[in-house]
Amino acid sequence: MKTKFNTALIAFAVLCFSLAAQADFGLGLIIGSPTGISAKLSQGRDNAFDAAMAWDLGGDHFHIHADYLWLKNAGVRLDKVALDWYFGIGGRLVLLDNDNRRRDDDDYRLGVRAPIGIGYTFKDPRIEVFGELALILNLIESTSIDIDGGIGARFHF
Repeated sequence: MKTKFNTALIAFAVLCFSLAAQADFGLGLIIGSPTGISAKLSQGRDNAFDAAMAWDLGGDHFHIHADYLWLKNAGVRLDKVALDWYFGIGGRLVLLDNDNRRRDDDDYRLGVRAPIGIGYTFKDPRIEVFGELALILNLIESTSIDIDGGIGARFHF
């Protein structure tokens, strides 16, 4: 599992550093299920990409997800800045380490992810706080349904 983790970590770091050169890129933390690093790349006012690389603290599960988001104004303003809600579609990969004393004891889950959340971005410094829930339909290695959720913050460059 360490080789898979190291490969995923390097790929996520390269992606984040290449996206950081873009106009509105945010990087921060998400806490919940899963807990780890969260990134967001805005595509104008109405759309964004987000991704996370994290651990599920309830077990030995490494988690990677990426989503395309549609951002909507919630109609609520705080300090003259609108509170936004969002929904999206994406994918999730979970690497499980099921230590059953066999050499090949790593399993994985690959599925479709549908998040819904709410967020607020402070003006100065540009820090976004957010909370989200996501419904996941696992398709590979077996079919099942999961729910992820968390709160987090990202600093926008």
